[in-house]
Amino acid sequence: MRTLFKPFVAAVLVTVLGGPALAAARPQLPVAAERAAATEVAQQPRKAAADDAARYAARETKAQNLEQFKGGAALYIGGTALAVALVVVLLVLLI
Repeated sequence: MRTLFKPFVAAVLVTVLGGPALAAARPQLPVAAERAAATEVAQQPRKAAADDAARYAARETKAQNLEQFKGGAALYIGGTALAVALVVVLLVLLI
């Protein structure tokens, strides 16, 4: 019985202990490619910020009654809360 578990235990240990090291590994890029990627990423937020600001301004002018919004006026019970309540009720009934 123990001989059957040895490969399984070894596989689990390799997976658990080696997984983070493999996930953290990344291929080495050439310096020129890394610099090009860095400049490309540095330019993207400026474009995105301008697009986002224009889109938000258009949405704000479209929605005129935003100042009358009252958040939290309705009671919302999610599925997780209902599931927890059901488990508690079942435990109380079984005990």
